[in-house]
Amino acid sequence: PYPKSGETKYRLWAGASEQSAGHILELEDGTMVSFNTDTTSGPLRLKNKEGKLQGAPGTRIPGIHKLRISVYAYQTDKPIVFGIYAGHTGAYPQMIDLVKILEAPPGKPAIIETEIYLRTNENNDVAEVSDTFRLIPFGLGVQVPKNTLAKNCKGPGLAVQWVDIEEPELPLLGNRWLSADLSPQMAETFLRPNTTLKLSKLSREEVIATMQKTFKRVGMRLFRRELTDIEMVTITANFSKEIDAGVFLATALRNQISALMTAPDFLCIVEQPGRLTNFALASRLSYFLWNSTPDEELLEIARLGKLTDSAVLKTQTERLLKDPKSQRFINDFADQWLGLRSINDTTPDTDLYPEYDDLLKISSVMETQQTLKHMIDKNLSVRDFVAPKWALVNERLAKHYSMPETKGFALQEVKLLPDSSFGGIWTHASTMKVTANGTSTSPVKRGVWVAERLLGTPIPPPPPNIDPIDPDTRGAKTLREQLALHSGTGSCAACHAKFDPYGFALESFDVMGNLRTNYRTADAAAIKGKSKWKEGPPVDSTGISPEGAAFSGIKQLREILAKNPEQLARGVTRNLVTYSTGSPASQLDQKAIDAIVKNSQSDDYGLRSIIHGVIQSDLFRSK
Repeated sequence: PYPKSGETKYRLWAGASEQSAGHILELEDGTMVSFNTDTTSGPLRLKNKEGKLQGAPGTRIPGIHKLRISVYAYQTDKPIVFGIYAGHTGAYPQMIDLVKILEAPPGKPAIIETEIYLRTNENNDVAEVSDTFRLIPFGLGVQVPKNTLAKNCKGPGLAVQWVDIEEPELPLLGNRWLSADLSPQMAETFLRPNTTLKLSKLSREEVIATMQKTFKRVGMRLFRRELTDIEMVTITANFSKEIDAGVFLATALRNQISALMTAPDFLCIVEQPGRLTNFALASRLSYFLWNSTPDEELLEIARLGKLTDSAVLKTQTERLLKDPKSQRFINDFADQWLGLRSINDTTPDTDLYPEYDDLLKISSVMETQQTLKHMIDKNLSVRDFVAPKWALVNERLAKHYSMPETKGFALQEVKLLPDSSFGGIWTHASTMKVTANGTSTSPVKRGVWVAERLLGTPIPPPPPNIDPIDPDTRGAKTLREQLALHSGTGSCAACHAKFDPYGFALESFDVMGNLRTNYRTADAAAIKGKSKWKEGPPVDSTGISPEGAAFSGIKQLREILAKNPEQLARGVTRNLVTYSTGSPASQLDQKAIDAIVKNSQSDDYGLRSIIHGVIQSDLFRSK
């Protein structure tokens, strides 16, 4: 269990012996320095009265925990980015998730304050243990070589003086929410264990009347609508029956709330065919922009029957978009629309692409998410999907894209040079990674991605008797040469002409999204200490667009696509309709989609305007 906040500090644990310590260095003032990016390093331990480190911080109360971390970057004049990984750190392999990314400044220690969610063994659906966490630096390389002690390391390290942990305040938010209608005396009685109605000395009529208020209020939040008269009668009768039978008051209340939370109306979004009701519209809007249930303000507007008014709906849409919870929509939409949920499905071959690291992967996802947020916040044109004059990069991304040096982990807006090959989400490192397999790229996969995700052009699946292309990693034939044989027949050629040109242009980027002029191939003659790859055949990024416009590479294709923002707007609108309604946009929806796109033309096809157009449309407001 945690000590009282501010009284005792946790520290990194080096291990029981000098050899096992390896990558952890203890300084004279007790600061522990980690030189290891491996997530098995640096567990936290508590120092006992004898000065020995023992006892990992175990979660006693589920919820948001406040952390204060005294940390700095050691033996370097640059900040060190580190992550907080939480979960079952004692398992093998560990069952942990990256929950927070922070930056340790160089020089003197700084106290960083942050919050993370931790589970107890009772509410952990992954492992029946309480969450613990580790602090892992990025970009420091693999484990310190065997027989090399940390005291001999001359490179940068993450110096951690201490970690202070503050548990959630009791009673928890859920308990405070459930007891909001109770008087102080009644609340104290309900929280007291093993208390029946008879022992409580409370009036039965007063208890039932108070519980009816609670069921009505809580029920509306859980069902996202008002409870019907029959539902109120049923839940009140069940509660009354239990307390009359001697069931503890707290247990009887918990049973009724559990019944609500296992009902279909809580577990499922229930919508009747036709025009959505005010409550159904509130639910759809909230799950679209917040990925969560409507808040009290939205439910109250729905209860008053005002949300179906277009002006009110627009005002509420603006409120939800301005709320920090809208970041959930942006992240989830990017995962589904652009395929970022597959970012961890492959890892670039370390022999062919030794430059790749986790910090690049994390930064690239953040770049795409925040690019979408920036475009929504500023209502920027969908042209910026392919041809922006700006980019959001941090130090790692600037190095990756060969841009002027940018300091730190935080994303910063920079101007792109007119002749830049990079620009827009279609050339982001994240999207280039999810459209490759870690070893090779495919113009087919990337071309289909552009056609379907960006332009909204449905591509039929290949015939069942067509085998996929097997990349030739020896470099004997380029993918383009193989593809010419693969799609040589008339029917195949006609279909491939709709998307292959986009993929040809994107062959300018490797599996990490780095600009290239030649493919990389495995070097059979490589020896220890030498590069394991060599330059293969040159990349041919020329092509002819489906509309018949020839291009010499990514820059010219960018100009072609930017001249048709209506097509880009149509593509993102189709995907927004699918995401927000849960139903794939069909040909029958095309007229409504075209109307949304046309209405956004006056705002130069601004992304925020398109979102408003989707929400105001019959596609969104009807089932």
